[in-house]
Amino acid sequence: MIIDSKGMKQIEEASGLDVYDLMLRAGTACARQIEKDTEEDSAVLIIAGNGNNGGDGYVIASELN
Repeated sequence: MIIDSKGMKQIEEASGLDVYDLMLRAGTACARQIEKDTEEDSAVLIIAGNGNNGGDGYVIASELN
């Protein structure tokens, strides 16, 4: 399923969580999956696109560090 930015905003609002909590949850979940999918001590490059993805990328990087 592909969701555009308008649809994502609706999903976020319906969750009842604030944007900060959503960012922490998403970034942490991504980091845990990266840890499962990569070998220990592997280098990981985080690239965040436009929009509010920078915060998610920051959380991922900090969780992997």
